[in-house]
Amino acid sequence: MKRALSLLLGILFTVILVELALTGAQWAFMHWQQSTNLTQVTEGTRPYRILCIGESTTAVAGSDDGALLIPQNSYPSQLEGILEQRRPGVDFEIINNGLMGGTSQQVLALLESSIDAYEPDMIIAMMGIKDDDADVLIGDWRWPAWVRSLKLVQLARWVRESVILHRGAVLTEVEHLDELPKTLHVPNGHMAKYIRESRMVAGAPEMAALKDLRVAVYLWFIGRHVRAETKVREIIATHDVGHNLLARILITHDRADEAVAHLREAVATHPTEGMYAVTLVESLTAAGGWVEAHTVVMKNQGLVDTWHDQALAHPRLLLAWSELAQRQGRPNLALRRLAQAKQSYVRSSDRNRLGLFIPFNWQMMVAMGEIAYALEDWKTAEHALKAALEMQPWRQATMWQLGLVYRAQGKLEKEAKIRSEMLARSGRLAEYFELAKLFRLQGQEDQIPSLVATAHARIPQISQSYAHLSAITRSHGTPLVVMQYPSFSLDLLHIYMPADPDILFIDNEDLFAADPDRYFFEPRFPHSFSHYTKEGAALMAERVADEILPTIDAALAD
Repeated sequence: MKRALSLLLGILFTVILVELALTGAQWAFMHWQQSTNLTQVTEGTRPYRILCIGESTTAVAGSDDGALLIPQNSYPSQLEGILEQRRPGVDFEIINNGLMGGTSQQVLALLESSIDAYEPDMIIAMMGIKDDDADVLIGDWRWPAWVRSLKLVQLARWVRESVILHRGAVLTEVEHLDELPKTLHVPNGHMAKYIRESRMVAGAPEMAALKDLRVAVYLWFIGRHVRAETKVREIIATHDVGHNLLARILITHDRADEAVAHLREAVATHPTEGMYAVTLVESLTAAGGWVEAHTVVMKNQGLVDTWHDQALAHPRLLLAWSELAQRQGRPNLALRRLAQAKQSYVRSSDRNRLGLFIPFNWQMMVAMGEIAYALEDWKTAEHALKAALEMQPWRQATMWQLGLVYRAQGKLEKEAKIRSEMLARSGRLAEYFELAKLFRLQGQEDQIPSLVATAHARIPQISQSYAHLSAITRSHGTPLVVMQYPSFSLDLLHIYMPADPDILFIDNEDLFAADPDRYFFEPRFPHSFSHYTKEGAALMAERVADEILPTIDAALAD
């Protein structure tokens, strides 16, 4: 009995010593890290560096013409100029670590893989909207607070979470597909959207490029535009495929003129590859080059019989023509071209030959819904968009467009019903937030707390991710700033990230209240949650600057 008691006391004494040692080591490291960073800044050896993390709402914002989402207009990109204008004596460097489509766990994996290299003086986070109830980690959020606060428990949790997070960690140095775990492979739907080369049929030599194209799309999605471009150019040089993907990468990097020039060359070099002409028309239409787009359509209408992929590409050329007419404010002409596209598709005997294209029926239903909306034909618009949503229920843009149809008629209860159904199927936090926004529009704010409580119970990993983020920044001695998404309250954020005097929280609930239509980007590319226009991102950057400058000034004054 005495030996057992002595052993127990010895273990307890050891735990206390280790706990004190870890606490002291953490304090010493934080003090050293802060002192080192501030010394480097004040001595002018490097700029004051801010690392912005999150998903695509951090990574990109609307282009000048409002047609695409690009990194150059994101709030981090605009923040750098604002800070340097307000504090001309300080050199700022803003690093945009926004991850396209990233869950909070993937965002943190990217942070952990890059924080030592960047050595930021501040981290700004806005994350969680991509999480869903399928990503639940086995965690310790039900443990008492005093247990969770122990350094030994934190150490054990960091080790466990590190193992779990790194199973799906974002890799930045990738050359071959076999270097990526299957959890990080780009979904077939995204490949279908961006590759679109009908020469890549089963058994064709060009299929050898598919693995490398997947790597290029992955690099593009994690914001490594230069590496993605380099990879695609290598693929083009070796296999002569990837032209459509290269154009898309260039467009999202604010180089639309280069993209159009490359597609012109691809059309000239491969006149029988109809999808290059289709992509050229779509790119010109999106960029406002309607005259040239119409010229390309008319020219290729006469060349359709020479296309080796006529059955696949011609319906899509007519669909692109319909989109062009719609952009020009000619919905009746757009409707006629859409009918022709449907006829061409129905006549095709090779509709199912190629699995690398987005389903045509879905595209056609979406186009029909948008045209009917422009004509205020609410019944047709509702029917078409509901059909599209049934085909591909994960397409947020379709739900957004259907929501516009219902709101134009004042039928918010119908939108709430469908959004609730989508929520039951997807479990994504974005759906909870969108439904909360709808409740607010309906004057049913009393339903929001229970909705958010349900979201917190079903998606506990967001709380874990924020706790892990806090632990990372504390261990590095880096000040942390956490933002809420525009139009949502800070109270909702605090459900996942409790108030902490050491963390600066930015309330963006009213940020876009003055003109939401001006500041929210229509979610067309990529189909996702609440992206922002260039003006919206600028407004966010101004808000961030207002909030963080006192912290920066105080740090530099020490």
